[in-house]
Amino acid sequence: MSPRKVRAASGGLRNKWVFEAEEILTHRTRRASAPLLKLLGSATANAVKNKKLNKEDLFISDIFVDGGPIFSKYMPRARGSAAEIQKKTSHVTIILGERKAGPGRKSFVPFSPKEEVKQVDAAEEKSSHKKPEGKNYAPKVEKVQPKKGFGNFGKRIFSRKAI
Repeated sequence: MSPRKVRAASGGLRNKWVFEAEEILTHRTRRASAPLLKLLGSATANAVKNKKLNKEDLFISDIFVDGGPIFSKYMPRARGSAAEIQKKTSHVTIILGERKAGPGRKSFVPFSPKEEVKQVDAAEEKSSHKKPEGKNYAPKVEKVQPKKGFGNFGKRIFSRKAI
């Protein structure tokens, strides 16, 4: 697979916990996400078995994709000419790190219980709401600006030519 396509699939995995990266890769539709998921599983298994690290504390410290050898073959074309077909390969490197649980760590709860919603009477709500002191009090209203143009329609991911 070409390195450019693998980089597009591996984008956004840096500094993610291993379980978050596995979830992201299982739900991505790119063709390169399946080999990346397999490689991530292999890297975590090696870290757990060889380095005696805890799987819950592992995160992707760095991930980068380099180009591998290019296999070329030729396809016959008109008037006796030939066109080269390049079969590109890539080298993927995943560096795992270990972070202990602490205040900076996001807790992973796949199915969080629904929070209880407080029922407040209308009379209680009016009595608890107080206006701030001052003569020019008006509630703050945020204006929503409409999007100009077509948004991200037609946005190019890979640009071959300079504009």
